[in-house]
Amino acid sequence: MKNFLRYYLKYIVLAAVFIAAIAAAGISNVKNIETCEARKSSYARTQFDYYIGTPSAQQVEEIEADPSVDRVFPFYALLNAFDKAAAKDVFLLLSDDMDDSGISLITEKTCISGGYDKDGVMLDYLAAQRLGVSVGSDISIHLGSKRFTLKVAGIYLTSTYGTLTKGIALANYSAEMKEAYTARALGGAFITANDKDKAEALLSGYATRDKLNVAAKEESYALVRDLVKSTEQNVDNINISMAVATGVLFLILNIVFVVTNRKNDLLRCDEGMRFIVMAGLYSITSLVTAAVIAGAGFGIIYMAAAKTFFVAECMKTALFCSLPSLIAVPLVIAFVFIYLNRMYANSAGL
Repeated sequence: MKNFLRYYLKYIVLAAVFIAAIAAAGISNVKNIETCEARKSSYARTQFDYYIGTPSAQQVEEIEADPSVDRVFPFYALLNAFDKAAAKDVFLLLSDDMDDSGISLITEKTCISGGYDKDGVMLDYLAAQRLGVSVGSDISIHLGSKRFTLKVAGIYLTSTYGTLTKGIALANYSAEMKEAYTARALGGAFITANDKDKAEALLSGYATRDKLNVAAKEESYALVRDLVKSTEQNVDNINISMAVATGVLFLILNIVFVVTNRKNDLLRCDEGMRFIVMAGLYSITSLVTAAVIAGAGFGIIYMAAAKTFFVAECMKTALFCSLPSLIAVPLVIAFVFIYLNRMYANSAGL
């Protein structure tokens, strides 16, 4: 038993070290993917075409009436509407035209919990974290001298993880709120177009003539797209590096284990152990070690991914980090057969 443990201890240590390395790299990559996908939600999973900043009510009406424009969602934007210090810079968006809120950042495709409710408040994920709330929680909003308690109806992935905002909340600008607080000017509006070329020409006219801030979605999220592209490249680099390192190191270490055991193998050979038996022992040991590494590594990364909203997006990392050890097994077995074949041939006359 002692000799058995001594012989297989190196494989146990090998598995433990590989699993630890795979888990560390995989979990780190899962966090990168979570950040990347959350940022991507703000433009990849929304449907607006243009954003305009601080338009007047008249300008909104004119733009909405143009045939090149499909829908417009105007809103007021306030800061310091929440008591919690961590949420002081969370934007509160108020709109009295909630029917078209689906073309904003708060849309069905970015919803991760709960859903839309005109009488409640919709938060992005970052705002929910800062406020320490979840769907069904009550939060207080203070407008003017009054406080309003609203129930969290839905949580959305639209915050871009703090790249453009520190969190947003959306609520209906009710008559009671208007009595307590009169917003001075619109904070902005989201627009979808029936004809993008004509809509862009229309909005460009407002930008030139009225100094209205107009940006196409592609322009608004250029910074976010660049960050996403950079993060995605880092994720791919880590995946490839881990795959190559895992496969190559597993192969090299197994070869080292075999070669450094040559003395014992020669002894077994001289004692009459059959070639196929010894080759089978090495092959099974290598396969079992690789299976343990792959299974444990994949399982740990999957559990980390399951805590995010992007399990499918994380599976590439789970496979890249865990499978190479299994892929290297045929090469290990091929080396074992060549090595033992030569050893048996050389020891035949001993």
